[in-house]
Amino acid sequence: INGLTPQASNMQPHNLIINGAMTVAQRGTSFTSQTGGAYHLDRWRTNAYNLGAGQYRIDQSTDAPDGFSFSNKVSCTTAEAAQNANEQMYFQQRVEAQNMNWLKFYQANADQVTISFWVKSNRTGSFSAALKLSDNNSVENNTNTRVYYFTYSISTSNTWEQKTKTITLDTDVTQVKSTGVNFGMAIDFWLGAGSSRRGATANSWVNNGNASTLSDNLDMLNSTANDFYITGVQLEAGSSASSFAHENVGDTLQKCQRYYEAITIANDSYISSGIVSGGTYFISSLTAGAKRSAPTSSITGTFSAQNGSGTEIRANPSFGVSNIAGSTHFPVTCYHVSNLVGAVAIRTTSEFVIKLDAEL
Repeated sequence: INGLTPQASNMQPHNLIINGAMTVAQRGTSFTSQTGGAYHLDRWRTNAYNLGAGQYRIDQSTDAPDGFSFSNKVSCTTAEAAQNANEQMYFQQRVEAQNMNWLKFYQANADQVTISFWVKSNRTGSFSAALKLSDNNSVENNTNTRVYYFTYSISTSNTWEQKTKTITLDTDVTQVKSTGVNFGMAIDFWLGAGSSRRGATANSWVNNGNASTLSDNLDMLNSTANDFYITGVQLEAGSSASSFAHENVGDTLQKCQRYYEAITIANDSYISSGIVSGGTYFISSLTAGAKRSAPTSSITGTFSAQNGSGTEIRANPSFGVSNIAGSTHFPVTCYHVSNLVGAVAIRTTSEFVIKLDAEL
């Protein structure tokens, strides 16, 4: 195949990061008054602890380097008077274990991986980052999770710069790979760390201590002048960075929907359905595809169940998420304590939004 002998390293996706170009934003494009951790642009989470009075904002920005249309912008909107000693703030993507376990690690001849990204900030100097590997399905902030801390530098303020880092994966044979749909790997970009969350050993694999390695910029929230932009994030096998693997935005969206999907149905729309038993209606056509795991759901809007004559049988019956036996798509289902026999359709009575969350 193109002169290569097929093997795991050249038959896998080029980039282990999903939405590295920050093109997909199902949850929205601007998030203000943020005081804790949350997902914002698809697949990207800002972890934030002990921020005190500090507040930040996330935007899908059109300020981007050549070849890119969007970036993720983090900005300080309310400065903290003093940084909490246990403050932690880092921008992160978590990778599903079965998407990266073809890499060789936790063995003597571990693979190398290269991280590349474009970054811009009003601040210069060194910044902290980390690569994480799950140990036996440990979650990203568990003390058993293995971490490689490193730093990179921004030379010129308010100027896009590309950074790369090559890392040999962990060779500790006592560790155990994560499996299946569980957390497998993460990339962290640190923005804040209090005095008790600094000083982790750099450039070697260690157990996670929920701390950052030392750098010049671990106080993002000390001034409302501070901002941090990032895009073009790529994590690939090998000892050098290749060109960013751009893809059709529809393909990126489909990958993102494995972990989160927002389904918006306009007001006064009819949704056909089929009764199974006891008044339960399955609306499987609404979902884009299989989710990583059974999702949690949140729902806004109202709807009613109607019969063939258009007469309302039940206003706003309860709505939930369930798995149809034998299916991995976890379709949306409609429930009510009373029997809905006789209903043939569901009509929305306001804009109806179903959010399905199966993030790591």
